[in-house]
Parts: sequence; C-alpha cells; structure tokens
Amino acid sequence: MRGRFYCNPDDKNLFVRRSVWGAWTINMGNPWAWCAVGAIALAVCIVVYLLIAI
Repeated sequence: MRGRFYCNPDDKNLFVRRSVWGAWTINMGNPWAWCAVGAIALAVCIVVYLLIAI
C-alpha cells in the first residue's frame, strides 16, 4: 500500500500528487481532510439508507 496514505501536518495541501502519473491522494495530516472523509462517509451512509428504505 505504498503511497496510498499520506500524513504530513506540515504540508498544508489537502490533495497531493502520488508517485503514479495523474494520481492524487489526500493529506490526512490536514484537519480539513478528516472533514472531507467524514462528509464522504456520511453521503455513502445516506445513499445506502435510502436504497434500503425503498
């Protein structure tokens, strides 16, 4: 899983380029990254709930 996770609190970028051309990863050292991950997880949970409730 080399290069999949990036955590550098000194780097203020939310998204950083990976070593693979054209690929990006999220900087988990940035506090806004946790907000983005939480928002995505919440959106997935809402979609799953709505699909099950139908």
